[in-house]
Amino acid sequence: MNKTVETCRPDDEDTEDLELKEFFGGSPKKQKDQQECYLIIVYGDDAGKIYPLDKKAITIGRSDVVDIQLTDPSCSRKHSIIQFNDNNKPVLKDLNSTDGTFVNGSKTTEINLEDGDKIMFGVSSVFKFALQDSLEAKFQKKLYESSINDHLTCAFNKKYFLDTLSKEFSYSLRHHSSLGLLMLDIDFFKEINDTYGHIAGDIVLIEVVKKIKNNLRNEDILCRYGGDEFAVIFRNFKSGFVKATAERIRLFFDGRSINIKNHEFNISVSIGTSTIDNANIATPEDMIELADANLYKAKHSGGNCIVI
Repeated sequence: MNKTVETCRPDDEDTEDLELKEFFGGSPKKQKDQQECYLIIVYGDDAGKIYPLDKKAITIGRSDVVDIQLTDPSCSRKHSIIQFNDNNKPVLKDLNSTDGTFVNGSKTTEINLEDGDKIMFGVSSVFKFALQDSLEAKFQKKLYESSINDHLTCAFNKKYFLDTLSKEFSYSLRHHSSLGLLMLDIDFFKEINDTYGHIAGDIVLIEVVKKIKNNLRNEDILCRYGGDEFAVIFRNFKSGFVKATAERIRLFFDGRSINIKNHEFNISVSIGTSTIDNANIATPEDMIELADANLYKAKHSGGNCIVI
């Protein structure tokens, strides 16, 4: 029996297919959803990301405690707020921000929002205010997710990794917080592709990602860096955490096997790490270069090991 490779598929996709059929006439009882309010990033970091305005008041800024967090350093910690008035209409107010809030190119202190309005916070974070039904919102969410996820493994893709590491690096410097990076490679993966084919190799990649995720915290960020190489970004941890996590992942694979097409694959991984407190690290690229160099050392030491 041939094994089918499953790619990223949201858990609620079957439900969404049913909704689509009903929406386009499959059921006379189904009416078009009531439109709700959203903010969509149209320029800046995370372009395409959609935020539902599902609270009476939504705060926006760089602070950790706001509802919509901005990464643009020109934005104030508490930049603006969107509040729904007694008629349930959204009103945007500037919170005395340093660089101001602009709607359709004009600086404003308070304004009623209309569908399609373009809002700029600071100097480079641009959102669109939109009225959408649930199907439109789900479509927008899928577009964004497809732009940041690796289609095969469902890990984040390389672009998302580079963008996120850059943001986390800047945040770590500003707040003097911990930041770590783990680079992982599957040992002798090329032999699996050469011997059993790329479909078998794809299945191994999918299974390895699932097992790595089982050994991470919810806040850890797993990305596919390329081929069979993966990266994990760690933030807010205590001394020794990165080393301990790397060893836990290595031990998890050591001695285990994956059954594919009635073949048992013994899987092991090599890992290199780096942390922002290293004296030789001044940029996000330095973190990647050091972790990758340590990964190279681990692989050329025979694999199935860690270089810190």
